[in-house]
Amino acid sequence: MLKTTKLFFLIILVSLLLITLTGCDKSQPKDSQGIVVTSPEVAETIAKLGGIDLIIGRTQYCDYPQEMHAIESVGDFSSLDIERVISLKPSIIFTAAFEQQDFFDKLKPFGIEVIKIHSNSINSYLENVQLLANKLELQDNAEQLINDFKTTISNITLPAKSPKVYFEISPNLGTITDNSFIGDLIVKAGGTNIFGQLNKDFLIAKNEEIVAANPDIIIALSYASKEEIIQRKGWQSMEAVKNARIYTIADVDLDTVMRTVPRSLDALKVFNQWFLEYAQD
Repeated sequence: MLKTTKLFFLIILVSLLLITLTGCDKSQPKDSQGIVVTSPEVAETIAKLGGIDLIIGRTQYCDYPQEMHAIESVGDFSSLDIERVISLKPSIIFTAAFEQQDFFDKLKPFGIEVIKIHSNSINSYLENVQLLANKLELQDNAEQLINDFKTTISNITLPAKSPKVYFEISPNLGTITDNSFIGDLIVKAGGTNIFGQLNKDFLIAKNEEIVAANPDIIIALSYASKEEIIQRKGWQSMEAVKNARIYTIADVDLDTVMRTVPRSLDALKVFNQWFLEYAQD
């Protein structure tokens, strides 16, 4: 009887010790069921790689492909329900690098692996595709996607004359340089960004700088209309305005340009077509 009692208490003691150790372990949850993705770009890329079934939580703007809408939303691009994310017990959380740094800082203490993804060129995007594939064991589809990019780029016909391009991302004359993914798309499509050589990826330009650069093509994805652009001070003298080479969100799928995703190849082809048309005039 005494031995039985001692054995009973020993079992209880060991059980309590295991519970305590488990509770103190803030490393990756042992019963995790999948991944949470807060970046629309990463979500779409994972889906393209065949990993959409791995995603158990997303933010509101992770909305492509359509099947993404069936996955639980845990916030929007700039605001995250941290408690809900943790309750899902993800094995990995993927965030955008700069815009979602706050997410990274808030999630890191919970011991869950948080990976920040940022691509400022086509090459860096393809490196991130490989990173995602290796992390999620989706290598087969990654090889296909990487080959699609390389093949499409190699098949691009560059214009005989490269147009000077002004690309606008915000109505306060926000623009990009060649040190950005969009800037790289412009270069690969055969254009010359009028702010391409600056040592940053984004800047607020001055009106007189744009007028002086006299772009041949204006791509304004800032929700400004062509009529509004034409009325800006001094812009009537620009070659792009005089030759009606102004393109807005009415002319291209915004997400294929502003998001770094597999569909960016569509934007590359559209840019190339515009640049070829310019060169043929």
